[in-house]
Amino acid sequence: MKKNYYEILGVPRNASMNQIRTKYKELRQKYDPKLNPGKKESKKWLQIKEGYHTLSDKEKRKTYDAQLEAMDATETLTDDVTSAPPVEEEKEKPTLRYTKAYFLPRILAYVFDIFLITFVASFLFSFFPQAETVQKLNEQQIEVQEQFLDQEIDAETYIAQSLDLSYDIAYQNVIYVIFDVALGVLYFVVFQYKNQGQTLGKKLMRVRIVSSEEDGKVSINQYLFRALILQAILINVLSVIGVLVFSKDIYGSFSYGLSFVQIGINLVTLFMILFRKDGRGVHDVIAKTWVVMDDSEEKVLCEN
Repeated sequence: MKKNYYEILGVPRNASMNQIRTKYKELRQKYDPKLNPGKKESKKWLQIKEGYHTLSDKEKRKTYDAQLEAMDATETLTDDVTSAPPVEEEKEKPTLRYTKAYFLPRILAYVFDIFLITFVASFLFSFFPQAETVQKLNEQQIEVQEQFLDQEIDAETYIAQSLDLSYDIAYQNVIYVIFDVALGVLYFVVFQYKNQGQTLGKKLMRVRIVSSEEDGKVSINQYLFRALILQAILINVLSVIGVLVFSKDIYGSFSYGLSFVQIGINLVTLFMILFRKDGRGVHDVIAKTWVVMDDSEEKVLCEN
């Protein structure tokens, strides 16, 4: 708290210069060691001299009065706040901190899960007659490739026959793709949602998916966005639509275009996982998710 020189000198704030000088002379007679032999210089006398030095100068007094008024206003505000009912301080909400999943466990979990879905979809498809047709068409495609390599047919004939066979295989594979998409949604969306961000592969590799939001909880829509991109569910759906709607000539270009798009997404995702600090791929950025090591959750106070 700033010293109140008016109180120290014993004069009102609106005291004239003559009043201040007169009062100072009185106090000097009482406290000045020079006028009182044997008396030591006291703290009271130092404050009196300091106060008189400030208030006897017009500019210094003006500055001091402004500071004193500001101090009084602050004290008044503090008194009002103190007298008001106490407000309970809002506690900082804890946020969650995780350890980024390592690259190898992520890849192994992904390969395991894709193999599992492919195996189940192939098993279910094997009960349909289209499975045998697809096998025969694949054998014919291999024969055409061998004929081209042996120069029994020219490039134009090879391309034409390959496009026809690719279209026929895709058409016969519609049921398999439907199984693959349905299983992908059930496994990568519903199953992961029910198991708090873990598939069987992720559980084996001890990784899981969390949201980039503060609570870390992943919604079912976030799982769906991830699966549409990472598990190529969207590409597979478009492929089925294409083979049912387009002619053979158009479908060939359409199919190649989808393949290039998926390859591009996979390469960009791989690059992002390897070189981004948080290890998030395209699917994670769009879905606002992270892949983290399981049991790495740590509650900390947000530093922001």
